Amino acid sequence: YGRLFRVTPATLIPRPESEAIITILRGLIEQNKLLEQRLVDVGTGSGCLGITAKLEFPQLHTTLLDISQHALTVARKNAEKLDADITLLRSDLLESYADIAQYIVANLPYVDPSWQRSPETDHEPSLALFAEDSGLRLINKLLKQAPAHLAQDGYLILEADKRQHAEIVRTAQEEGFSHHKTEGLIVCLQKC
Repeated sequence: YGRLFRVTPATLIPRPESEAIITILRGLIEQNKLLEQRLVDVGTGSGCLGITAKLEFPQLHTTLLDISQHALTVARKNAEKLDADITLLRSDLLESYADIAQYIVANLPYVDPSWQRSPETDHEPSLALFAEDSGLRLINKLLKQAPAHLAQDGYLILEADKRQHAEIVRTAQEEGFSHHKTEGLIVCLQKC
């Protein structure tokens, strides 16, 4: 689906890692036979993750969150173009989200500003790329917020640099998660 999404200077270009998140999500949904399932896409940008999940699993009640109103406008246009019935909400991570979800997916900014990076990122929005505290500021904030918005045995699926994975898993365990799996840049955590 990635090539079908409109992006602007305010949103990231969908990458193969987005497909990896959807592949992990697919496996979880297929093994979890709940009749009603909610998914929230935190920091949705163009909407690629949440909209793709909704198109592949129409039964999902899907909410897309972003702090950027411009990004939400792009996501809304993509949802309309692809006929995806989703909810959009402006929110600083999960602060404005009131429901309990079975799945939270997030491709938050995780690049430390001091890291060397590929030239292709020079044209992408810094708000969507960079985070303080070795790139973990927003991820750590989400790890603290997520337990209150995630069902028991629910899943949090994150993209992060491999150098950050051990620290993410350690922090997640302190917040009541277990490490379900890691594939490439993707970390999947389960609420205990």
